[in-house]
Amino acid sequence: MNKDVYIREIEKRLRLMFRSSKEGSKTSDIERHRLEGFMSAAVFIGYANNKELSKLMNDIHIEVFGKSIEAKKAEQKAIWKNSAIDYSQYEIPTVERVNS
Repeated sequence: MNKDVYIREIEKRLRLMFRSSKEGSKTSDIERHRLEGFMSAAVFIGYANNKELSKLMNDIHIEVFGKSIEAKKAEQKAIWKNSAIDYSQYEIPTVERVNS
């Protein structure tokens, strides 16, 4: 197997994982770990380094989602921050809430 074939397989697996995520499906732990193993092996055998793989992963993320991984993380933090639940009603003891 040569470097190009190997890197294309990583790209294929990244696309599948990101597309599944975009469609609302979670990639199985097995498939995610296999992808991580493929990427670790690429570093081990000298086909790529961590920086190159991070760039590849981000490029494919942009291709699938239209935004970088960092932009998506920031967006998700903002969504969770704005959807905070107001628990102030529970500051009053239950007995007082029931009787009022």
